Amino acid sequence: MGKWMMSGSTVSPSNRLKRLVATAVISICFTPSAHAQSADALPIEIIKGFRNDLYVMAERTGGSVEEWNSLEQRAIEALNASLENAGQDAVLSNERGRNALHLAAADGFLFLLDPLLNDDRLRAEINVTDADGLTPYDYAVLALPLTLQACHPESENPFLLVPYMVKLPYYLDRQPFEAILASLERAGADTDLSRARHWWLSKCSNADPAARKGVETSQDLHGSLLDLTEKVLVQKKRQDVDEKVELYKELVEMMPDRTKPSPEEIKDQIRQFYLEAGMSPPS
Repeated sequence: MGKWMMSGSTVSPSNRLKRLVATAVISICFTPSAHAQSADALPIEIIKGFRNDLYVMAERTGGSVEEWNSLEQRAIEALNASLENAGQDAVLSNERGRNALHLAAADGFLFLLDPLLNDDRLRAEINVTDADGLTPYDYAVLALPLTLQACHPESENPFLLVPYMVKLPYYLDRQPFEAILASLERAGADTDLSRARHWWLSKCSNADPAARKGVETSQDLHGSLLDLTEKVLVQKKRQDVDEKVELYKELVEMMPDRTKPSPEEIKDQIRQFYLEAGMSPPS
């Protein structure tokens, strides 16, 4: 993950450095501890535990396919035991009214969602809405573990961005949300997009008129949010390179004339900055 994902168009390099240092301190201090699931853990607790363990792994090692597979296998075993022993408590919700289906769909945990959907008790809860008026299907449409930056493109809140960034490699590897949507549809989920659309338009701070119009009119809201995320990230990446170029120009201006690069050398270096970032240099 590049630090450009946290940059803003009005942030100077010195302020960005201070912010990144502060973010690193915060993320270390507030990283939750990995924990083993108790034998009587409920499905919602197992999902929360896996989410926390994934974050711990991402902070400590970055995670790998082998590590993710091992972590998932332990969670599956714990979930199967829970579904066998929990009785009707298997459908219990958290304080926000989210049951295990909500949590698995929202977090993109396909490997946990499928066993939940195979359970009659939970499948009967597939269209329950939580305190925000959203169903499990709605959360899969929103796919916030992938699309958070489209929702809040200017946010620099480390409590939002640090978990998002450190876990993003897992989601880019797993690409779970389309399969989650398909599983929910097969199990009888209500596929009406109005709830997810209303949530995004009312909760997301993205004020770009074109982005909001696209969300309002999209017939493939999930795909539109993924496309919007890509657009936002490309814009942020260009902003980061633009800032790098401005800093380079300032440094060149401070150099003695005898060591200052020629105008052609400056132009070539600026061009290289953009090419290294995989972007076309400005004309």
